[in-house]
Amino acid sequence: QVADGNGAPVTIDVLGWLSRATLDIIGDAGFGYQFNALVDETNELSVAFNKIFDVVSSFNPIEFLQIWAPAIGKLPTKHNIEFQESTGVLRRVGMGLIEEKTREVAKDAPETDEQDDPAKDLLSVLIKSNADNSLSEEEVLAQIATFIAAGHETTSTAITWALYALASNPKVQERLRAELLAFPHDNPSMEELNGLQYLDWVVREALRVYSPVEITSRQPLKDEVVPLSEPITDLNGRVLHELQGDVVFIHIREINMSPEIWGEDARVFKPERWESPPAAANAVPSVYANIMTFLSGPRACIGWRMAVAE
Repeated sequence: QVADGNGAPVTIDVLGWLSRATLDIIGDAGFGYQFNALVDETNELSVAFNKIFDVVSSFNPIEFLQIWAPAIGKLPTKHNIEFQESTGVLRRVGMGLIEEKTREVAKDAPETDEQDDPAKDLLSVLIKSNADNSLSEEEVLAQIATFIAAGHETTSTAITWALYALASNPKVQERLRAELLAFPHDNPSMEELNGLQYLDWVVREALRVYSPVEITSRQPLKDEVVPLSEPITDLNGRVLHELQGDVVFIHIREINMSPEIWGEDARVFKPERWESPPAAANAVPSVYANIMTFLSGPRACIGWRMAVAE
């Protein structure tokens, strides 16, 4: 598209292309499957997942009612038919992958040293660790959908917003480009990437300001009392200092951009703030950079390291 523009400005849908790229990456790293989404728009698994995301992301009042009346999902609406066809493709291809990886693992198990084992994709590792069949085939199949859904759209969205931030802040873009161009080769290790200080600041700030997931919720399986750092007033006018037995919505974006934590310029994209992060950020529970983007605790994002690497 750029080449065909003959030097004129060109508008490119970076989210669409990045979505294809991250799908290829999670396919290869996740279960050794080649989507070839960047070059082949007809790959059946790629097409199926795109349809599923289109159905899920498009709002339709009838489908919304399925939350309370699941039987609506059986109605022959266009969305339901596409969703069922696409999940059928996912199931067929996914089960084929599981069978193929199971055969490979069984064949290599006796003589393959772990350090020399070429099968490093997540599905192969999962199948090896599931030698006692603690997970059923259905549960293993569900992990394929989880790998793709959690590791592909969110990452492409994060990279898109990072590019937007750089395009909106030319001085940041220039400083980052200078740091990267000074690097001696084009194939850095993760350790070398971590040594690029300004790149690290830009990634942290992009993930702070533009969290791909803005809100999530937690519901206790048993009675719990959650103390609050600041009291809240409920709809009945009661001042509460703790929550008990409630579904809790966690507004990731507002925590990441709270002036009480990050200062008055909390909503400004400013990578330099990471040279000396505020002490208040130390109180934020987190697996990465004292921001809530990947959450924290046993339900934190299991793929956060891979997302940061991408």
